[in-house]
Amino acid sequence: MKINHPVGQPAQVLPSFASAKISKTESGKPVSAGTQIQVSNQLQALEAQRSSSSFDAQKVQSIKTAIAEGRFEVNVGKVADGLIDTAANLIRSRTRTA
Repeated sequence: MKINHPVGQPAQVLPSFASAKISKTESGKPVSAGTQIQVSNQLQALEAQRSSSSFDAQKVQSIKTAIAEGRFEVNVGKVADGLIDTAANLIRSRTRTA
């Protein structure tokens, strides 16, 4: 995997909705300047998390350098635990919706 995103700038995942007016009604019309839009609670939570998260450019650069030099060591136990947790969560979510 290549990591080529410029260091110091986090990847842009979501556009900022800070200036958008949030409405509780839906409209089938296209959104234009001044139009009120409805933003889901999930998107609002992601926006809040994104704006409050910190980005450590120095840490990212040190990891990137370690990978390039072949010194980066993967904690396989931690990766395995995360994979098992993710699989268990997926199974639980599917059994709740079924």
